[in-house]
Amino acid sequence: MNLNASIIVRAVAMNELTATNTTRIIGKEFLVGRFNGIVFAFISSLIAGQWFDNLALGGVDPAVASSIVLTTITVVVGFFSFLRLGAIFLL
Repeated sequence: MNLNASIIVRAVAMNELTATNTTRIIGKEFLVGRFNGIVFAFISSLIAGQWFDNLALGGVDPAVASSIVLTTITVVVGFFSFLRLGAIFLL
């Protein structure tokens, strides 16, 4: 998230982020982030599968296993809140 925030802040500071290209820039960042997420999830699943020989949740506490979901939601909501506040105050 820090790199995305830096890119957006730089774009706002350099007057490169306007009302007309905001959707395009955010969409591009979203697609790049989604692609990175899919690639790294695939690689991580291969590594975890080799490491543990079984990807089933058998015996794992659901509260512990769901921590990644909670972390992801927190980061995504924080990122879009940051963008929205920037748009409100700077555009």
